[in-house]
Amino acid sequence: RSVDPGLAGLLGQQAPRSKQPFVVTFFRASPGPVRAPRAVRPLKRRLPKRTNELPPPNKLPGIFDDVHGSHGRQVCRRHELYVSFQDLGWLDWVIAPQGYSAYYCEGECSFPLDSCMNATNHAILQS
Repeated sequence: RSVDPGLAGLLGQQAPRSKQPFVVTFFRASPGPVRAPRAVRPLKRRLPKRTNELPPPNKLPGIFDDVHGSHGRQVCRRHELYVSFQDLGWLDWVIAPQGYSAYYCEGECSFPLDSCMNATNHAILQS
C-alpha cells in the first residue's frame, strides 16, 4: 500500500511557492575581522603527555615503599594477574586474545594520596 506524501505534509517541488522551504541567515557586514587577532605567545617547553597508566610499583616514591610507617604494614601495590582463557575453558567462544594481563591491588592505601598518585589513578588501581 502506498501513501500520498502530501497527506503527511511533504509537498515537494510541485507545491506553490508560498509552501516551499527556505532558510533565513544573517551576516555581519564589517570591513574588519569580527575577532581581534590573537597575540603571539612565546613557545613553552612541552610537558610529556599525562597517562592513566600507573608507573611500575618499584618506581613510585615515598608512600609506595614496601613497608609504610612504623606499623610495618604493606602499602597498596599493583600485582600482576594473567587471565588465561584456555585455563578458564573459554577458548571455544573467545576467539582472541588468548588471555590478558589483569592487575589487582593489595595492601593498605594511605591517604591523602601522594602527588604522583592522583585520585583518577588511584581509582584505576582499585578497579
